[in-house]
Amino acid sequence: MSASYQQRTNISTHIVEIRDKTVEVLEKYNIHHDTFAVTGRISMVRSENEPIPTVLVVIPHQSPRHSSKWCEAAQILHSMLDPQFPEISIELIDEKMMYRPECSPVPHSHSIIPKWKQICTGILNSRCDITEWTGIALWPYGIEDDPNKNRLTVLVSVLESAIGPFWTSARRIQDILVATNEHDIDVLFLKNEHWHRFDKPDYLGIEKGPRPPTEICTNRVVYPEVSIGIQNSDTDTASTLGGIAELKNLKDFQ
Repeated sequence: MSASYQQRTNISTHIVEIRDKTVEVLEKYNIHHDTFAVTGRISMVRSENEPIPTVLVVIPHQSPRHSSKWCEAAQILHSMLDPQFPEISIELIDEKMMYRPECSPVPHSHSIIPKWKQICTGILNSRCDITEWTGIALWPYGIEDDPNKNRLTVLVSVLESAIGPFWTSARRIQDILVATNEHDIDVLFLKNEHWHRFDKPDYLGIEKGPRPPTEICTNRVVYPEVSIGIQNSDTDTASTLGGIAELKNLKDFQ
């Protein structure tokens, strides 16, 4: 029996005790919470073989966030639980951080619109190493309910295999923006994950199904974000066409 299995079993039999200690610490720091769970979490920045057992507390959105109070509460709770549950992690998170960031169109009235082509040219001709880049885009990007409240962001897509950090390139892009009198724009590098609908990992909660035959898609007009499915089928699920297009060189077809 592995140590990680024993750890998970030990935690699962003491959920009530862990919850009581968590509530005790949260009340001491006057931190209200919506959700409490003990679950497995995998870091996006560290390589781990198995999920880390984590006390996850989701806190209603606050502005401004009292992050220093949260940090102190997490440290106290960890010191209480770690002797009995080694390697356990504590995560206090604003409920909005559970949402997936989204893009929205840039208002046509924004001052950057007439400069964007010039800015892109400047970025591509700068000293940035673009060998692992796959695209540059400009969007209001974030988790706010009102898209107008999201920060305007230069999103640089890079290969999934790319290895950062990208601080130097980000600073150079910021310098180009400032040189064009655009001071209030973020720069974000994102790995460009690529998968087909039927290749999605199981942990996304979507069941895999058979791929539709290529011939049924021939000579059909398909629109982005419109449901696509087999007509009059009670067994096959429907999906939507996203906004990604794969471009091929014309020479490939000659």
